[in-house]
Amino acid sequence: LRKDIVYLLADSEPSDSKDYSPPGQEYTEAAAEYHNAFENGKSLVTQPVSDRWGEWISFLVPLKHHQTGKVIAVFGMDYPAEKFYNNADSQTFITGMVVFVVWLLLISLIVIISRNRKLKKERLKTAFANKKIRISEEQYRLLIEQMQEGLAVHEIIKDEGGKAVDYRFLSVNKSYETLTGLS
Repeated sequence: LRKDIVYLLADSEPSDSKDYSPPGQEYTEAAAEYHNAFENGKSLVTQPVSDRWGEWISFLVPLKHHQTGKVIAVFGMDYPAEKFYNNADSQTFITGMVVFVVWLLLISLIVIISRNRKLKKERLKTAFANKKIRISEEQYRLLIEQMQEGLAVHEIIKDEGGKAVDYRFLSVNKSYETLTGLS
């Protein structure tokens, strides 16, 4: 931008193309948005702009001097408006699907982490309960073994109707063995 006139510094068209714009050519059809990119120093995507080559949507990126921060040029990339909107629809759909899948993955991850924490708490509760049971069983075993009275633990065997028909010993203490002579 020199004296409020936009000049082209480079063109992507081949130099033998009828649409080629040589470096230094004045861009007389530059829309106001092109001037704004120089003035406010912010990148932008223009609304559709028409010129002698067609209708375009331009991506404008200000290039600033590394010491002063002043805009010294604007890199512009033009995209045919018709293709932009067609591609924008499909890209929006694809982007929407990607965002949806990412959200699903994120929600799944949160659910997995939450369930993992609950399982960890349950494992701790179970481990604590098992420890209490082991201690209780050990105390019970020691108590039974040291009793002076004979003690036998047996299981009742029932028929299909639920009537007791027999029993079998599961364990006996030393006093029982001594008193009865049976192991």
